[in-house]
Amino acid sequence: MESRRLIFRPVNQSDTEFIFQLRSNAAVNQYTPRELAKSLDEANDFIQFITNGYRSEGWHYWIIVKKDTQMSMGTIGLWNFDEDQTTAELGYELLPAFQRQGFMFEALEIIINWAFANYPLQEIVANTHFNNEPSRQLLLKSGFAHDPQRFDETDKNLMVFVLKRTK
Repeated sequence: MESRRLIFRPVNQSDTEFIFQLRSNAAVNQYTPRELAKSLDEANDFIQFITNGYRSEGWHYWIIVKKDTQMSMGTIGLWNFDEDQTTAELGYELLPAFQRQGFMFEALEIIINWAFANYPLQEIVANTHFNNEPSRQLLLKSGFAHDPQRFDETDKNLMVFVLKRTK
């Protein structure tokens, strides 16, 4: 898939160094409950985890590539589809050098449109830390609404945002 400035491609084993760069970056992981990656092996294990989820659970996980430089910038994914595929969870991350330039807004637009076109989804759910103001604003700008009735059972610091199908 492509947008005006971005290319979306599946993750593969050649992305180990990039995934390590993302998952070991303190700024990228500031609001995530995971520990920083300490080795390329951990990044490789994550890629294997995602690949297995794609095969067994139908997950989708893309590397976001900047078209003009072919540089990997971040990731975006859909997973945790419910049984009838009417709900899925969205997640994303972007290296700090590419943040606040509209890249993730552009990425969300493409992936959301793709998801609603290819699945019987009625809603897409995204969780973000209550202190992560840029992510909260991105979700609101992308059409998501905070649902105060929902919460993440594993991390009480996360706010749940929901985007409902409009068609």
